[in-house]
Order: sequence, then structure tokens, then C-alpha cells
Amino acid sequence: MNRPHLLVEERDACAIIAFVDKRGRATHANIVKTIDALKKMAHRSGDINSEGDGCGILTDIPRSIWGQRLENAGLSRHLSESRGFFVGHFFLPADAAEQAGDLKERLRAILTASGAETLLEVDDQMHAAELGPMARTEAPLFLQICGLVRDDNRQEGGKRLFNIQMELERALPDAHVCSLSLDSVIYKLRGTPDLLIRVYPDLQNPDSKSLITLGHSRYSTNTLPTAHRAQPFSLLGHNGEINTIEKLRSSARALGIMPTPGGSDSQDLNRILEGLIHVHGFEFMEALEMVFPAIHTEVERMPADLRRMYGFYRWFFAPSAQGPAAVVSRFGDMCMGSVDALGLRPLWFGESDYDYFLSSEKGVVDLQSTIHDPRPLAPGEKIAIISGAGKRGEVLDYCALQERLKRLFEQGRLTPLADNLHRKIPESILNCPEGACHELRRFFRDRPVFDDGDCPAVSALLAAFGWHKYDQNMRKHVAATGKGPIGSMGHQGPLSCMDDESLSNVSDYFKENVAVVTNPAIDREREAEHFSTAVILGDRPDNPDRPPVGLRLNTPILLGGEFSPALSSLDILSVCREHGTHTLEQVLDFFTAQQRDPSRIAILDATYVPDQGLASRLDELEDEASQAVGRGAAILVLDDSASFVDGRVYIDPGLTTAWLHRAAETGRIPRLPSIIVRSGAIRNLHDIMFVLGLGAAAVNPYMLWKQAYAQAESAEGLQRTLSNTLTALQTGVEKIMSTMGIHELCGYGRIFSSIGLKRELEEVFGCANFCSSSSAGLGYAELEAQGRKRAELVLQGLERKLAGDPRRNARTGKILRSVAVGKTGYLQMAEALDEVDRDNPVGLRHLLDITTRDTAPLPLENVDISIGRHSMPLLICAMSFGSQGESSFRAYAEAARKTNIVCMNGEGGEIPDMLGKYRENRGQQVASGRFGVSMELLNSARYLEIKVGQGAKPGEGGHLPGSKVTEMVAQARHCKPGIALISPSNHHDIYSIEDLCQIITELKTANPEARISVKIPVTSGVATIAVGVAKAGAHIVNISGFEGGTGAAREHAKKYVGLPVEIGVTQAHRGLVEAGLRNQVELWCDGGVRSGADVVKLICLGADRVGVGTVALMGVGCISCEQCHLDICPRGISTQIRTVEEAKARGVKLFKPLQSEVEAENLARLLRAFGDQIRHILAGLGERRLADLVGRTDLLVQARGHDQVDLTDLLVPAPMDSVKSYCPVPRIVRRPLDNLTRLISDMAISTLGQECGFVQYKEENVRSVDRAVGTYLAGAMVRERAADDRGKVELLLTSSVPGNGLCAFNIDGIGTVVEGGGQDGIAKGARGGEVCILKGVNILGQRVDGSVGKSLAYGALSGTIMVQNQADSRACVRMSGADAIFGGRITAPVDDELGNIASRAHLKGFAFEYMTGGRAVVLGDPGPWMCAGMTGGVIYQCLYPEWNFGRENLQRRFSSGAHVVIKNLDEDDIAQVRELLDKYVGTLEQSFQNDEARIVRGLADEAQARFVKIVPGRGTGIKPE
Repeated sequence: MNRPHLLVEERDACAIIAFVDKRGRATHANIVKTIDALKKMAHRSGDINSEGDGCGILTDIPRSIWGQRLENAGLSRHLSESRGFFVGHFFLPADAAEQAGDLKERLRAILTASGAETLLEVDDQMHAAELGPMARTEAPLFLQICGLVRDDNRQEGGKRLFNIQMELERALPDAHVCSLSLDSVIYKLRGTPDLLIRVYPDLQNPDSKSLITLGHSRYSTNTLPTAHRAQPFSLLGHNGEINTIEKLRSSARALGIMPTPGGSDSQDLNRILEGLIHVHGFEFMEALEMVFPAIHTEVERMPADLRRMYGFYRWFFAPSAQGPAAVVSRFGDMCMGSVDALGLRPLWFGESDYDYFLSSEKGVVDLQSTIHDPRPLAPGEKIAIISGAGKRGEVLDYCALQERLKRLFEQGRLTPLADNLHRKIPESILNCPEGACHELRRFFRDRPVFDDGDCPAVSALLAAFGWHKYDQNMRKHVAATGKGPIGSMGHQGPLSCMDDESLSNVSDYFKENVAVVTNPAIDREREAEHFSTAVILGDRPDNPDRPPVGLRLNTPILLGGEFSPALSSLDILSVCREHGTHTLEQVLDFFTAQQRDPSRIAILDATYVPDQGLASRLDELEDEASQAVGRGAAILVLDDSASFVDGRVYIDPGLTTAWLHRAAETGRIPRLPSIIVRSGAIRNLHDIMFVLGLGAAAVNPYMLWKQAYAQAESAEGLQRTLSNTLTALQTGVEKIMSTMGIHELCGYGRIFSSIGLKRELEEVFGCANFCSSSSAGLGYAELEAQGRKRAELVLQGLERKLAGDPRRNARTGKILRSVAVGKTGYLQMAEALDEVDRDNPVGLRHLLDITTRDTAPLPLENVDISIGRHSMPLLICAMSFGSQGESSFRAYAEAARKTNIVCMNGEGGEIPDMLGKYRENRGQQVASGRFGVSMELLNSARYLEIKVGQGAKPGEGGHLPGSKVTEMVAQARHCKPGIALISPSNHHDIYSIEDLCQIITELKTANPEARISVKIPVTSGVATIAVGVAKAGAHIVNISGFEGGTGAAREHAKKYVGLPVEIGVTQAHRGLVEAGLRNQVELWCDGGVRSGADVVKLICLGADRVGVGTVALMGVGCISCEQCHLDICPRGISTQIRTVEEAKARGVKLFKPLQSEVEAENLARLLRAFGDQIRHILAGLGERRLADLVGRTDLLVQARGHDQVDLTDLLVPAPMDSVKSYCPVPRIVRRPLDNLTRLISDMAISTLGQECGFVQYKEENVRSVDRAVGTYLAGAMVRERAADDRGKVELLLTSSVPGNGLCAFNIDGIGTVVEGGGQDGIAKGARGGEVCILKGVNILGQRVDGSVGKSLAYGALSGTIMVQNQADSRACVRMSGADAIFGGRITAPVDDELGNIASRAHLKGFAFEYMTGGRAVVLGDPGPWMCAGMTGGVIYQCLYPEWNFGRENLQRRFSSGAHVVIKNLDEDDIAQVRELLDKYVGTLEQSFQNDEARIVRGLADEAQARFVKIVPGRGTGIKPE
């Protein structure tokens, strides 16, 4: 792996809190409240062996304390109140105590040299003995320094201190600056929040007072965190993960802002804000708005002056911080809260008697002390609280904040430059005379240009440019359909580092990374409004003395760029207008003012002569680029037109782009302008994303356009062919962004990892590189050798077949089927499969052999290959009912029972008569669609698997066509037949590691006997993710390699996304070992496994069990026709066709119904053969127990491919002896987070058992730490009581805000009323029962709160959910039968023209996504982006013409992915509205809210006039993932 990348990287999630005294008074109570709030959110932070992951608080400088210290030192105490008084908190290394004096002296010298006077030092204000044993051993020396800076104003003083911090980081890398400020100080540690006041005496001192206090408690994925990375940092506390951090860092460097050395994403986010403020002079709120900009579709609806402002922000600092993020921040007298654009992390704003607060959870302030309704910040929303000594706090909502931003912008020194950003190319250029702007050669005068006519064999030219059969097939399909092709099964081709047959480009060595768990993928299809592929070309607007020119493009993909175009310029212009793009020629004309000022562009020759050396040519190219920049170039065009002229060959476009960006990052090029890559080697979507991620601003794939034209059947079809190709590419760009949790292309960076590069190239690309070596793999010499071959191909000019992937599945399928039907045995199978692997190696394990020993083999019966209670280390990978037919689905389960292994069920629910039948050999999957997930399903199996991702299509969801949703499939999935079903790309209740921990807790609560598995795809950070999964409490980490099979996936995803299973297993195993967690979990894996030898190799690399999926299909008769996704499987496996007659009617030839019983035995026979082969291998090694081989890489040896790839890194054994041991100290025992839910269950079940059929339980002051209340009871009732004799239990929780997962997986017979509020995930997966969240009573007797958190009723099948006030984002996602009533009403005029609709709505966005059934009544504002992907159910919406809320407002709130209609109510609808509202009114009356009940009853009486219904439109289509 690339040396700069740690095996387990620092990633974290957390709890955040900010308290602001609204009276303008600094108090000690403010600090106490902040620490207390962190304690209340302890469940959101990590804890290893009683030691927390880290926490901290940011407070005002305790000036009174420092005044006393100064006075004690003989100085004036009034210095602490001086304008230039500062305090610095520093950590000095614990292992350098003897050097502390020298470090202090050097630190003082830097302060003095930088113009700061040191007044006093204190180093005895940290009681490290209070820390836990591990934290104590590495506890730093805590140094406090106060001093003075004598600048004209505080702004200059702050800038001076920032520059001092930069110098300290450079000169004293071992020291850590916790804080260095005129306003605030930071206290932080590795440990839990209760330690803060014990470790830092300052915090106990009543003279330590603060007006604004931030708090942060960390949940680190790395189990050995450090105090240095504990938060808050100087400006913020951050909960989430920045998916665009790589692009943020590179853009910051370009602006002269150096990231924190070795910093986490949160630290560098903080640094960028500091730099924008102190280096570039922006105000705090401007900096935060740049980094977390407004949602671009919202900006487009804003007034022109705001659009101008946001346009400049994006031009100055393009890459926004994307990914799940909630931020609390403070600068001076201002505190701000911000939520990411998609609302993926929670942040609540509330008001108590003396304070305003921002918090991850509102329950940190008791309901009695809550003065007004707390509310969740909506997606993309910000809020500011301005306070100061003696100044009453002022709250700015987002609209007011934007008005203040506008005033600041109008006063800015760079503001005049905003007019130089052009949103389109002038019509005078676009409408040039025919041919004038079409001629590319005018930009290439006196340059060698290859003429296609010199190589009449197109296939030779394509092969020379690295084109493969895959690329040509892609162009054919896309040109005809406008969509990327969908395929099935798995990728069958070799890794590029193992492919000697084809001339692969460098991009083929790279795989795209995806977001997993800590930074989830997002849904491009359903949340399209947030996606943007806009880019800005040109100068950076940072110097008013050098007026820039900028051009905003809607897409980075440029048409044109052809010397002999097939289309006229008018036809190309038409396609450009259709797609919002331009041609290369138009862009060049714009920047050169139609060639009148050519200095703004430079076209660089990106070719070389192989015999003259590639590296030397790259150096020359760098010099040419630097000279062009010196001449004022704003655009660099990397062009390979001279390829194959005079022996020249193109330099790989990815390599040239990466080289120039590395030169800029290291300062060799002072200011890199926008790069446009024009290359014939850009063949497909992956290549486009590769060069864009490496730093290109735009791309012109001219050979791709030529091949698109070649697919047209007539001249008339050329334009449509080009348009289709561009449509597919544009959609594909957004899809790839979405898999990495990125919604705006400006943030997409080097999000790749490579396999088999030499270190010399690894250093250029700066990405994770696996199987790295200085001697084997792809390097300059290999590229030069390839270059000679490419030139020779063109010189010969002979037609040839393009290289294609082998079809291994057909060959291996015949071998396996022969064993399944009993024709051959395991020895013949092993020999035949070994021959396939040697003839056609495609995976890394095919280069490995199992070592041989001279020892005498053991008898097979003496070899134990069991694991736990199962006979073999095999499992049948999850396949869902729906994607699989009934007969094959039953055969897998039965074969697993016969062979006593595990068979995982996919996410399609269970056939009713199979529920619980195979408990010991069955696993149920909880995936993003939550189909059929109920308490009954969760208690039907020994294993429960959370499917985060699948190796064959990481970061993507699933799509089951309506044709496959038969009556039986619909029954299993609890939906309606014939309706297409979507599985989102992500779980809408897992947006962080603590969210994963929450659902693991919920599943354990639902079924305490279940073992919880988490399935993740292999990405470059798989070790980090595996550690996080284990730490979250899972029993099993299931690693899924990219070679795995699938019922349906994009061909692009199968080939270019994810990493091999061998890398995944090795990395996960080592990461878990290093973290000391390996013995706590089982490690499962899958990915292209075809033999018992594969199983043994993966176990030696670190797996405990190995999954087979395609093998199971082959065992029951699969012929690898790769039509699984079309529902026309001729063998009756992956189809819902059951009879020959049905097949004939569908046009399926040679259909043969699958006989479940027969094929179950055939598959069992094949699985036993696998077991025999495994025993045979172990017997030959003299090994008696397979379990002893886990991680035994010494039993593997690389036998082949030594010059292709070096597998040494793969075979390094995990350092078992380095597992950290902890000191034998007392373990701290705390009340478990599910204590209350268990207590309720025990009492209720006991009472029900006393022949009492109705139990009521009442409780007060239930808090956030009480999670999954009601869930344990529901599980116990399902397990212990018959469905018709479960009784009835009512829970009444008053003055309460229970924790996440309230009544998760609820059932009939359980009713819960909460008077107070709720958090995330209420009633998820409910199948019956009632949950009602009402307002509670505060200390003044007022009704407050009544709101709930995210993902209310996610996947709810039935039951009733009522909410009196607001609901955070994504309420009722995938609801499929429940009733939901939202009682918050519109009580003031609605003005949508203000923008930011979600911030004022009752439902905060994305409500009713993928809804397939059920009813909802919404009395208030339903919020934006609603009903995306809704295919069933009905929403009854109340309108308020008296408040300007009518149908037009409702229409504006629909997502672009919503295919719904608004209709008037008929008599049945009126009856249903009244039925639902009567239920809600009754609950209000029971809560003594008679006035509110009367108002709601009045609305019900006016149902016909006031309500409309929202239902799916006719022929509602759902776009597949």
C-alpha cells in the first residue's frame, strides 16, 4: 500500500454542543452545562476498555484566572483585559520530558521573533493521573502561555497569531497547538467528558467563565486515538466526514493555505476556515459559507445579487465540503451552526431559560428548562448567534444571515471581480458563420497533427490508444439507448497488472473508491436537485490588480475537438444547447477573444518519443507549463494530436495531469491554471472521472466522439447518437459522484486506488497503491515499452480484434455442474479448476500457491474444517427472493441445511413458510430497502446482516422490475404486486459510525441471540471501516470483493469500482489485529470464489468463512448466459417464470423449470466436494484444524507473475505480537443504554404472564441515553407469546425525550405516547402498534417540543405514527403500509420567494421517498424534495389559502424524481382523512390538549375544501440504480 497512507486512518463521528448565554453574560454555569451535555451524549462517543476516544471544550479565555496569575507574577492583572492579550494552549510530547525546556525556549523564540510578547508560562494545570491507563502513558505536557500582540486591531492580531501557529507547526512538528487566540482557549484530552474537570483544574475554578462554549466528544474509528486529534479545534467542532477532503486540501494549497501536517479531515476543514479568514481576509461567516455553500438549486431561485455573491464564492473556492457534516463553530462573539446540503447529520437549535444551544441531540436540555420548541436544522441550513459581553444574544436565521453576507460581500475588495465570471459563452461566438468556429486547425498552426487517413485500420488506431472491446461495446449500447449498460454475474476479466495481452492505459490500474458507513453514498436518482457537474474554467479571482476571466460550464465534458468532424457546427451547437455544454473550439475562442488574445491559453504537446524517455519529457512538459503560466495563460490544453507522428506516442492523460498537479503542489509551478485534457486515450466514463479527479477542469475525448458517430446507422442519426452518448456520460458522472457521497463535481478529487504500480508512479499519483514495488509492476520503462508497441500498431496499420475479457464463468460452470450432478468428484474438480486458473489467471490469488510440505498427509477424517456450530467454513452469499425465483431460493436454504453451513437471505424478505424453518443455518439481511424487515423476520434466524454494500456494485442500491414483483414476492416484501421496487444506495438511518452502532444495538435488542454481521465492499480504507464495524459492536465483518456476482449492476461498476477480495481480507485482518479487536469478530469474505483452494487461500490471508454466490447458481444449473437482470433465465433460477407456458408467452426459449428438491441435493453435493477439497489440502499440509490457518500467510507463496505484480505486501503476516495490551485496572461499569427497554419488557412480560392481557407502564424524564425503548418488549412478545395472544401494552413517557430507535420494529399490541419529543429512527420497521410524539410541559406550564428526528417510520409496514410538531429530514422513507399523521400546522404567511423552504417547513426535506404504501396526513408544510420515487400509498395534504399555501406551493415541494399527481378528495378519501385525524384528536384530548384538538377537528370537518391527495401518477416509472 502507498506508504503515506496508514492502515487504519483517523476517521471519526461524534457529539457536538454549543451553549451561548443569551443575556450576554459569561458564567461558569455555561461551561458546566456544556460538559454535562457531553456526558448525556456519551452514547455518541467511543469507549475502549473504559477509556473514551477523546473530548474537549472551547471556552472564553478565563481572564480573571489569568489576571490573578499575572498579579502573582508581579505583573498588572489588567493586562488580561488588554485588546492584544492572547493565551496559547500547547501539547508537548510526553516522551520528550528532558527536552521540554528546549522546546519551550524555541517556542518562546518563535513568539518573540513574530512580534508577540510572552508574559507568563504555566505547565502544572493538567492532572494526567486522572486519565485512563493508555491515555496516561502518552499524556502530553500541557503548556499554557499568555502574552500580548500590539497590532492596530484585533483582526491583525488574529492574523499574527495564525502566522505564528503556522511557523510553530513547521519548526516544532512534535508540538501541538491546541489553541492560540485573543478570544478562546481549548481543553481536550483522550478520555470521556467526565474527566475534563478532573484533568484540568481551570474548569473547576468558578472564575473560569464563558459566554460561548463549544463541546465535542469523539467516536473514533481508530481504536487508539490521541489527545491531539480530540476536538474542538480553534474554530469548530465537527460531526461527520468530509468526502471531498482531498480536493479541499489541494485547493487550499493553491490558495497558500497549508493543511495541518498529518491532520484529519476535521483539522484541515478548520485550517481552511482559518486560512480564508486570516490569509485572504474574509469574515468568519463568509468563510463558512464558502466551505459549506448554499444548495445550488436554491441559489438559482435567489435574487440576482445573491446569485452573484454565491457565484463568486464558488469561483474563489470551488470545492465545497461535502459528505455528512454537522458543525458548531465560534469566532470572536459569533457562534454558528451548519448542516450539510443533504442533511445527513443531526443538529438541533433550542432555547432554554438562559441560553441558546446547538446540539447533536435536543435532549441535552431537560424539557422543563426548554422555553421554545427546539427545531432541527434543515439540509444546507445555517444559523448564527451573535453575542458579546453585556449584549443580548441575537439569532440570525439563514435568510437574515444571507442578507448580512450580501452586505459583507458588497464591501469586499474582491467584489468587482465577480462580474468577470461568465455563466455562458456570448452568442457572438456561438453563432459564428458556418465552419468558422468549427475549424480546430487554426489553433494548431505549425504543429504536427496525426491524420486518421494515415492509418486506415481504425481498430489498430483504437488499440494503440488503449481501447478494448469493452469500450467499443459500451459506445454501441450508449449510442443506441442513451444509458450505460446493465449486466449481471460478476466481472470476469483479469486485473490490469496481470494482463499482458492488451495495451491497457494507466487508468485501468485504478479502481474507484466508494463511500462506506462513515461517509455513505447518496441517491443520485431520487435526490437529483442537489447534484451539479458545473465547473469553472479560467483564472482565480484573488488579485484585484490582475482582472481574471472565468467561464462557468454546466458540464466538464466538451464536444468538438475533431479535425475532421462528422457533424456540422450547427448540429453540434444544437447538441450543446440541449445539454448545456460547449465545444472545445468555443471555449478556446472565448478565452482568446476569437484568437485576438492567444496569451490566455497554451496548448501543450502531451506526446513523447519512447526511446527518448518518458520521465524527461514530463520534465519538459512541466517547464512548458510553467512558462505558459508566466506568460499569463489561464487555460492549459494537454493535447495528444501529435500521437503517431514521427514516432511520437501520447503520454497517458492521467499521468500528465497528475504530474502537473504534483508540480503545483510542491511549488515547482507557482500557479496552475485550468487544465483541459484533449486525448484519444479517453475511452469511457472511468477515464473521464480519472482525469477530472486528478485535477483536470474539463475533458475533450475526441476519439470517443468519433466512435459515437461510427455507431450511427445514417447521417440523420449522427446528432441523436452524439446526444445519447453525452446523456449517458453526464448521468454516469453524477452516478460515480454519488457512490462517493459527493453531489457536486467541484469536490471530486483523487478518490481512487491502484493495484500494481511501481513506486515511481505511485509517488506521482498520490493515491493508495496496493502490491507496491520498486521492481515489479507498471513504471516508466513499462510505459515506454508499451509506447513502442502502440507506435508499431499504427505503423503496421492492420485491422485487429480489440482485447476483450475472457468468459471464465462458462468454463468453470461446466466443471462445477459436473460435480453437482455426480458425474465427477472433488479431485477432478480441483484439477480442472486449477488448470483454468493457470491458463487464465484473473485474480491475485491465482498467482499464489499453497506451500507443500514433505510431511506425510493426514487421513481426511482427521481434518476438522468446522467453524462454530457449522460443518464447513462456507456460506451461501445473500440472494433475495425476487431476484431469485422461488425454486432456486428454496434450494439454497435447503442445501445449506443439508451441509450444515450458513445461507444468507437477501433483502427481499422471507417466504412465509420458510420463516424460522432454517434458524441455525439462516441469516436475514437488513438492507437499505428494508423489504419485509419486521420483528418476526429478525427473530427467525441466528444471523442478521446489515448490508452496507456489495462488492460487485459498491455504493449502489438495487432495482427490482415490476415484472418480478409477483404476488408471492410482494407478500414476502410487504408491498403491492407489479410495482417496481428500489433499494436506495444507502441506508437512510446509517450516515455515520455511531448510526451503525445504533442499528446494531437495535438489532441486538430485537433479537438478543442473533449474531450481527455487517457486509461492506472492499475500498482502500477497508481496514479503517472494519475496525469501525467491530468497534460498533458487530460480531461479524463481511468483506465483499469487486469480483463478486450480482443479479443486476452497471457494467461500469463491475469493472471499475471496488478492490479485490484478497486485498480486502488482508487489510481488514491486519487492521483488526493492530487494533486488538480481531478476536472479537469473525471475518467473512466473498468475491469470485470458485474452488476449495480459493477458500483455503482466503483463510490463510485472514478470513474465517468464505462466501460463494455464483458457485451456488452453477450448482443448481446456471449456464452463465448473463441474463439475470432481464427476468428471462432459461434455467428458472433468476426469474419469476415458473412454467414452460409462461416462458413461451414471454418468448423465453429452451426454458426448463427448476426442481427445488433435486437441485438442493445437487448443490449440497457440490458444497460437500468443496469441503473434501479443503480437507485434502489441509491433509497434505499435515494441518488438523482449518481454524488454525486463519492469517497463516506463511503457507502461501507467489508462484507466478513476479514481473507483473509483487505480492510481498499481501503475504506479510499480521503482527499478532503487536496487539496492544491494557493495564489491569478496574473496568468502569455503566448502566447499559438498553437498560430501560429491558426493564419495561421484563415488567410487562411478567405482568402479561399473570393472566393480565393489558399492561400500562408510565415513566418520567426518559432521556437520550435510553435507546430503542419498546423494542426489547416487541421482540420478547414475538418470541414468547403467540401472535393471537400477545396482549396489549401501553407506554406513557412524560417530560421525556427518549433516545434513538424508539419503538423500532414495533408490533401490534404496543402503544407508546411520549409527551416531550423524539430523536432519530422512531418506529422504523414497525409492523403494527402505535407511537405518538406530543408536546410536553415545561416549567412555565407551556407546551413545547413535540418534534422528532431523522428517518421517522423508515420501512414501516403497518401501525400508526403521530407527530405533533416537526420532523427532521427523510420522514416516511420506504414506508409501505403504515399510517403517519403530522400535526404541525401552518400558522403564519408562507413566502416561498424567501428561499430556504426546508428551514421553515414542518418536515425538513426528502419526505416520503420510495413510499410504496400506507397513508399520511400532513397538516403543515411538507418540506422540499418530497415524494421522490414514490410508487404507492397516499398523502393527504392540508392547504391554507389564508396563509398563501396552496397547490402551487405544494407543486414546488415535489422532487424532480417525484412522479406524482395532486388530486381532489373523493368521499372515500374524506372518510380516511377523518378516520386518521379522529385518532390524532383522541390522543390530543387524552393529553389534555383540548384547544389543539378542537382546531384539528375543525380542519377534519373541512376536509373536502382544505385537503388534497398526492398519489403516484399513472405508469409511474422508477429509474434503476
